[in-house]
Amino acid sequence: MDHMKIIRRAWNITFSYRALWIFGIILALTVGGSASGSYNAGSNSGGMNPRNNFGSPFRGGMPFSPQVMNTLIAVGIALICVAILIGIVLAVLRYVAEVSLIRMVNEDETGEPRKTVRQGFKLGWSRGAWRVFLINLIVGFGTFVVIMLLILIALSPLLLWITRNNGLGVFGTVLAIGMFILVMFFAILVGAVISILQEVFWRKAVLENKGVFESMSSGYALVRAHLTDSILIGLILFGLKLLYSIVMIPVVIVLLIAAVVIGGLPALLVWAVINAIAGAGAAAWIGAAVIGLPTAFLVLLVPTVFIGGLWQTFTSSVWTLTYREFTALEGVSAAPVTPPAAPTNEEVVSAWVLPEAGQTTDVATELDGEL
Repeated sequence: MDHMKIIRRAWNITFSYRALWIFGIILALTVGGSASGSYNAGSNSGGMNPRNNFGSPFRGGMPFSPQVMNTLIAVGIALICVAILIGIVLAVLRYVAEVSLIRMVNEDETGEPRKTVRQGFKLGWSRGAWRVFLINLIVGFGTFVVIMLLILIALSPLLLWITRNNGLGVFGTVLAIGMFILVMFFAILVGAVISILQEVFWRKAVLENKGVFESMSSGYALVRAHLTDSILIGLILFGLKLLYSIVMIPVVIVLLIAAVVIGGLPALLVWAVINAIAGAGAAAWIGAAVIGLPTAFLVLLVPTVFIGGLWQTFTSSVWTLTYREFTALEGVSAAPVTPPAAPTNEEVVSAWVLPEAGQTTDVATELDGEL
């Protein structure tokens, strides 16, 4: 298999098939740009004097009225519901975009007319998207459980501290650190293998309309049959990813400078105007932040998301083309060369029988010539 030919072809598809960019941008927003935050709720007892002018914090009732508290609880529940709804919408968009990229590139390789963005969404809105989601759920949950069990086993030597023997405790700590490092290395290796397998699983489910478990089993067999090529494609993409990350460092620095300038100048202007009208205060800073921060955020976000979308389009195209090469090779190897069947006795006899007087068969003529 010509790996560099696949890379070049995927590069050409990425920059010539512009309808793919929208789906790559969606993937950049939902996969590459997803982040989760955690909030720790607690009390800062150091900043509260229980014997201040108000006495005990529980004296005099709650700091908020029941109506205000109910309103805050309702707002919190509403925000949680909105966050869940946004998460569901982003998940749907992610899998629809994934399937759209796979099917559009595959159809482009079969010679069909290139699709518009609207047609691409129709291709993505299919059972294939649901199967891809289920494949990710099963593989991700199974991997998480296995890694967590291995981490617990690796940290189990720390239980030697229960013996209250310092020597055993130190030995258990050293052993736990070593085992934990091995588990982390194993987790990285497993993640790399799964990332390759999933690409083939998805395309089995989308392009061959196979079920979830059938896609996983047949996809595993396909990768195993072309293990060297799969690893080489994975290594090539890993190297390109490193190059992409290095190139993005100066790009992000330039974008940060542009965001500070483009967002800072109008923010400074708004601050000066509010300061001149209402005087220095919180209003001037709030107005400056309202104008400057969104502007700076857009200047930084739009180019990076667009570039990330091109990268997502490129990698998806590479794996679709690789999958097509694998299936093509399987088709060639699956067609055995059948040797010609041995002639029957009747065919041998009929070859030597003269059909009519004065006529000879080709075989008889050939023998006469040799004699």
